[in-house]
Amino acid sequence: MQGLMIAPSEELQLPLRERKKRKTRRLLVNTAIELFAERGFDAVTLEDIAAACDVSRGTVFNYFPYKELMILAFMDAYMSDQVGEMHAAIPESDDYVALLWRALNIPKQAAREHPTFLCITASELLHYENDRANAAQNSLSYLPLVAEIVRAGQEAAALRSEMTADDLALYLTEGSLVSIARNCTRLSADELDALITARQHILMNGVVIAS
Repeated sequence: MQGLMIAPSEELQLPLRERKKRKTRRLLVNTAIELFAERGFDAVTLEDIAAACDVSRGTVFNYFPYKELMILAFMDAYMSDQVGEMHAAIPESDDYVALLWRALNIPKQAAREHPTFLCITASELLHYENDRANAAQNSLSYLPLVAEIVRAGQEAAALRSEMTADDLALYLTEGSLVSIARNCTRLSADELDALITARQHILMNGVVIAS
């Protein structure tokens, strides 16, 4: 499956023990994703993943206490290339509104390629248990990216500053997440894309300072 986690080149500089831990983590995530794609998320258990990786259930549980964390790890890896490119573009940008729009479009591409996984990601970020929601938020490098762009836009007086960058980033991303979580199983990819875009326009109108 396209987008499976691979080892970054800089990992070779890490101590052997850390490299082994990361290798095991990638094996668990990649195997789980393939099983989810083949059988469906609900049909796969931690025991299934452990058997396919030839490790104990306890090993899987130590890395990922529940299956949704593997989805989050996969989605973070899937979006990491775009996130990295946009991080590098922030210092050189003179149009933070356009950059913010690019960032907000990252989940829309994921919705087309991995709709079920993105639906689970959105549901975890909006989970009623604070620990689960916080774990989801902390596992995704996408959310700090949006906050970083917002912060730069506020400093350039292109975006409103009544809220902190972190709060404003959450305000902008939650609109998309709610749309995805509530509609990903009943709307087509095109319909979901149109719904997310419409809500993003409404939210952005309240954030951008008119020039």
